[in-house]
Amino acid sequence: MAESTIELSHIAKSFGGVPALQDVSITFKAGEVHGLVGENGAGKSTLINIATGVLRPDQGAIRLSGHPITLSDARDATRRGIAVVHQEADLFPQLSIAENMLLARGLVRARTGLIQWPATYRRAAQLMDEVGESFDVRATAGGLSVARRMMAEIAAAVSWDPVVLFLDEPTSALSMNEIRRLFGQIRALSDAGVAIVYVSHRLEEVLEICGRVTVLRDGRLVATQPASELTMDQIVSAMVGRELAQMYAKREVPIRDVRLEVAGATAKDGAFKDVSFSVRAGEIMGMYGFVGAGRSEIGQALFGLRRLSEGKVLVDGKDVSARSPRDAVRSGIAYVPEDRLVQGIFRGQSVRANATVAMLRKLSTLGCIRSRREVALATAVVDEMRVRTSSIEQPIATLSGGNQQKVAFGRWQCTAPKVLILDEPTRGVDIGAKAEIHRLICDLAEKGTAILLISSELPEVMAMSDRVIAVSEGRITATLDPARDGEKAVATAAVPKGTQAEAAAPRSEPKLLKRLLHLRELGLIGFIAVLSVGMTLVAPGKFATVPNFLDILSNAALPAMVAQGAMLIICAGGIDISVGSMLGLVGAMAAMAATAGAPPWLCLLLAVSAGVCLSLINAGTSLLARIHPIIVTLAGISIYRGLMRVVTSNREIMNLPAGYRALADGRVFGIPKICYYVVAVTVLVHLLLRYTLWGRRVLALGNSESAGRQIGLSKARLTLFVFAVSGALVGLAAVLHAGYYGKVQANTGEGMELKAIAAAVIGGTNILGGRGSAPGTLLGAFLVALLYNVLILADISSYWQNLFVGALILGAVVVDVLLNRLRGAGS
Repeated sequence: MAESTIELSHIAKSFGGVPALQDVSITFKAGEVHGLVGENGAGKSTLINIATGVLRPDQGAIRLSGHPITLSDARDATRRGIAVVHQEADLFPQLSIAENMLLARGLVRARTGLIQWPATYRRAAQLMDEVGESFDVRATAGGLSVARRMMAEIAAAVSWDPVVLFLDEPTSALSMNEIRRLFGQIRALSDAGVAIVYVSHRLEEVLEICGRVTVLRDGRLVATQPASELTMDQIVSAMVGRELAQMYAKREVPIRDVRLEVAGATAKDGAFKDVSFSVRAGEIMGMYGFVGAGRSEIGQALFGLRRLSEGKVLVDGKDVSARSPRDAVRSGIAYVPEDRLVQGIFRGQSVRANATVAMLRKLSTLGCIRSRREVALATAVVDEMRVRTSSIEQPIATLSGGNQQKVAFGRWQCTAPKVLILDEPTRGVDIGAKAEIHRLICDLAEKGTAILLISSELPEVMAMSDRVIAVSEGRITATLDPARDGEKAVATAAVPKGTQAEAAAPRSEPKLLKRLLHLRELGLIGFIAVLSVGMTLVAPGKFATVPNFLDILSNAALPAMVAQGAMLIICAGGIDISVGSMLGLVGAMAAMAATAGAPPWLCLLLAVSAGVCLSLINAGTSLLARIHPIIVTLAGISIYRGLMRVVTSNREIMNLPAGYRALADGRVFGIPKICYYVVAVTVLVHLLLRYTLWGRRVLALGNSESAGRQIGLSKARLTLFVFAVSGALVGLAAVLHAGYYGKVQANTGEGMELKAIAAAVIGGTNILGGRGSAPGTLLGAFLVALLYNVLILADISSYWQNLFVGALILGAVVVDVLLNRLRGAGS
């Protein structure tokens, strides 16, 4: 008998008074693969989240290797050897694939604690090679398919040498070959003594790979039995509480004239070439292929999510080649995507909003939505799809994956589409819901809808399709009849025929283009050079002089310093628009201390400490009130400016001591002192953001808060950290500002927040978080200072200067969007 590795006793958990788990006791043994099954909403994911530290139980206890434990978060669970691959694992899309794989455990670091990127990339590539996959782990993870995302997650989880490994729907988007490789790894891990918990709706896999099976229903444990003593019908009966006659319930419906015709379609990005096929009204056309074959890309192109370079798409004989999803919907084409988290649902909205979004035009009168009709439609979708929800106003993100999928399917069903494209429609859906979705597919076919069913589940394709298209390497290799041709014929036709060398050859140029496009700083340097050359030609006597150049450097230095802190806050998903007012208040406090006789070092310490405290108040208020920092810091603008006027009695602080002024005033080797400060700050922030775990975790939080929660990142801790750094830099800049200019005025710091945010955004920081660059921010600050200098020399009124800077920010955002599109095209 294998010894117990992890034991959950009398676990209970409720959400909003609704029980998700009730008195569940279960033991997972070392060296055993334990199946965990149940319908969506049965409590499987909640149980996994409790066992892996993401959630805490309301009642019950957890024992690991016989010892009671309390898991504080997901990172705590990982440290104890409890690993998990989530079914709907969120990505950090702007971080590399390697970081997505290794950030939870820790990137490869030197003895100094700094990240070693070459070693990190080698480690990630090695892990991918061990699971039979090979792709550029340096690339950003945003473009990963669901299948490759799952393989990366599995590779990372296995690398942790876990004592317990939870696999939540690991094969839902994998090909048959990938499933075989995964099963081989699972058997090897169990032979090595790892306890593996295998969660899947593919019951044939559960019976094949598992030693014991536990069934959950409505949050309660129904049964735990050896897999050898169970049949699929018995498991289904235990899951749903009733007999289920068959898994695939396809009905024969009349097939009419051709409704969808695709002729010579070739993707602009090369994902598929010369694709031609037709689907008749009432026909279900299956599309099968391995990961990377181009099957999902074909569906996306038909719906206008990808551009065609050649070919036509016709519906009822009319050319409807869609340039956007709006065009596709108007033409009668509907699409249920493979990745429901990213493309299928609006996570921040209610079930009602998600169910009715495709019908808003018909629900509106003169542009105003008729709420009564919207509620009626949403209620009908929920009832017909049998969605388990407490209310149509419940946030869809709180539903189980299967119920989210039912809402996404029901949204399009109510539009009565002419063509319905279903990409993995039952991925991660329980067996009862799967039968319901299959019934609904047949209902639509019976009404004359042409259905393109894209699935990696070959039994589903064979059972539900009238014809099957095999896709390999972006081309259609065969059209088969499932009634005549067996699964082996379809799978054989889908096997890639090209060599690895041929597949790799065309990728070198896009990769090179992609890496060049990431060098945002080169573009800024080029723009600065062009602007400088232009001004030199127009006004050489005014612009091209050493004093003017030094003046630009001086004007850029202090905003650049404040911008580095602002950039860090934006990277973490926040924003602070009170830094200008804060700088004025802190500068006044330090200057008053200096005039009272305090030594310069003490004034500097006071300023930095005051900046940190005020910034932490901003962050703490935001976290405690659970509101975005922009709201708190908007109030801070008036509060800090008012406090400054009270502290200074609305008078300038003059006659600062020489020692205090010496901190910033003067030159070294002909360069203003403040320029050396800002270069040093930029280097330190660059090291922090690029080469420390704290910096990478800040970027991860800004990429996806929910993904960060899954790997145990603390939003509160990271938010307080970036605000504290920003506050320290504001304090430093406040002292240097007073020392450089020799006084503190009532309006000191006014407009600094605009310059700081402009420098960060122009320098490549994503205003929504998750990406930033310290060198880019420095260049952005220099460009802003240069632009102001040019406007002043050109005698442009000060009223117009902010207009030009605002236009520059807007232009930077537009350029950023265009660069992201080019990066995507090059990937």
